[in-house]
Amino acid sequence: METMANLFQSDSAFGGKAQIKRRIANDMQGYIAEMLAKAVNQNALNSELDAADRDNLLCLLKNFGDLGQNDLCNKCGQNRCNKCNSSCDACISCSKQCVTCFNYSGSTRDGCDITVQLPCEPGPTLKLKELLRSEYWRFRFYQSLEYEWQPTLFQPVGGMDKIVDGFVGKVGSLIQYETKVLDITISENGVAVIIENRGERSTIKADYCISNIPLPLLKKIPNNFDPVFDAAVKLCEYDPTCKLGWQANQRFWESDKNQIYGGISYTDDPITQMWYPSYDYFTKNGTLTGVYNYDDNAKAFGKMSLEDRIKMARQGAIKFHPEFADTKLVPSDKAISIAWQNIPNEGGGWANWDPNSKPHADAYSRLLAPDRRFYVVGDQVSQLPGWQEGAMMSAQHVVEQIGGKRLRTVPKIKRAPNTRRLIQGRG
Repeated sequence: METMANLFQSDSAFGGKAQIKRRIANDMQGYIAEMLAKAVNQNALNSELDAADRDNLLCLLKNFGDLGQNDLCNKCGQNRCNKCNSSCDACISCSKQCVTCFNYSGSTRDGCDITVQLPCEPGPTLKLKELLRSEYWRFRFYQSLEYEWQPTLFQPVGGMDKIVDGFVGKVGSLIQYETKVLDITISENGVAVIIENRGERSTIKADYCISNIPLPLLKKIPNNFDPVFDAAVKLCEYDPTCKLGWQANQRFWESDKNQIYGGISYTDDPITQMWYPSYDYFTKNGTLTGVYNYDDNAKAFGKMSLEDRIKMARQGAIKFHPEFADTKLVPSDKAISIAWQNIPNEGGGWANWDPNSKPHADAYSRLLAPDRRFYVVGDQVSQLPGWQEGAMMSAQHVVEQIGGKRLRTVPKIKRAPNTRRLIQGRG
């Protein structure tokens, strides 16, 4: 989901120039470590820490923030501060002489020019005020730290659709395409569903019905749902979201200049983010997700023509990579886009559950149990809305309920899924 070479861009900071993620992360980490070390040295934490704890915290901060890389610190450390067996790691007893041991003046963690003759030296730092002014943390900068965003990920050869293709290969003969559901009638013994296929109506009767119809669409179909179940279905809404994909004739993001191999770059521009391919490294061309946005930005993009989406997406992409200004390098005629809220049988990107809403918790709980012989399934009724894994979890849950391995009663759920955190991060 990330590489430390990914970018963050904001029109309100750094002169609008995109900054490398590791530079933002390490510089801010250094400044925070410096300020906390100063607080310790000014006895601001004496009530929370004893002398040994303070020394150990300073040792940690020195390493955590890569602080005090200079000759004065080394001399001080060698002569008077050896508690952590590293130069100047515990300078709390070195008085004013070694205050610079806890200054942040740059880090080689940001990167450096390495030659045979010259050692790696810290480059210029981003200013603390600029980092704070950018409000970079509001734009999903730390989303990759979430448990669900594990750093090692695998994808099927040919893309995620290959998982669906695998199921189709096994049950394809049972699938009816171009079929509309017109009515759902549930009884204690089974379910009857009226359908229309290519203009012809018929009724399908079965012992059970498992529905993965998006809840905002399901509520529009005539039915005889239990009132509480019906209210739960009607409560759920889907979020708008829009994507746009580019095909580039050269993988310029993998150049010596950029060194980006996968991951996501973020921006406060309406395009929101750019995803890079994590496969086919160093081949001739590649595809990128140049827009993946939500809420008002997604609504605005959804109302645009494809041509206008491409134009705005290119303007945002240039802020990351000037190469996007070259339409021969990144042609417009190969760009594709989708706004899920505009797709007739989708209605949006994912279920928008609010973990702070009791009605949402109650509705989500109710949907985890059937209405007699009718079950709702999909990522929309899982703890991972918007993720294919959530759909798989939900399917297993329902199959085990029907098979008698899991209770069919309504569970007690304190909170509905946190859709915003899972999809958009904590920003």
